[in-house]
Amino acid sequence: MAKGRKSEVIKRITKRDGETIKAAANTGIISKDNAKKYFGLNDKRINILVKNQYLVEKRAYTKHGNQIYYKLGTSGVKYVKENTNIDYFYRSNSTQLNHDLKLNQVYCQLTHEQRQCWINEEQIINRWTELTGVKERRGSVDALVQINGQAIAIEIITKNYGEVEIQEKQDAAENLGCERMIMINA
Repeated sequence: MAKGRKSEVIKRITKRDGETIKAAANTGIISKDNAKKYFGLNDKRINILVKNQYLVEKRAYTKHGNQIYYKLGTSGVKYVKENTNIDYFYRSNSTQLNHDLKLNQVYCQLTHEQRQCWINEEQIINRWTELTGVKERRGSVDALVQINGQAIAIEIITKNYGEVEIQEKQDAAENLGCERMIMINA
């Protein structure tokens, strides 16, 4: 008896799938290269995630050439809400794609344990008073992460940032109790 084609309906989200989906939730996007390199997904599995609406494929020309990247699809949003503690998703914006790709790169390079402690910018904004004890918020950082027991602010800097914006980011990191702030150029 001949075997038929394997079903392309996802029956179970693997750990690799879940980590890829969480990366997109925490940084707004995930590049195809990062999904492959850091989470071990192959083209076939990525395509199945797209067909099942866990991810939505996008293409853009960036300073690094043509890029394929993914945003969360409706099934991906549902998965995150039901299976993680990510209560607010990072808001990606096509006008700051280089920024978001760099943020995604930073996230993916962290260890699994460090990624579990990642608090994205939307979470920081929505939990500001809880995290700082300060009611009025003036600025935020892209992310907050625990590394070796230290709270560290992550900020991706673009050419549009002036001294005032950078100072607001540093003040936000201080209010969040960060021992240090890592600033990376997009």
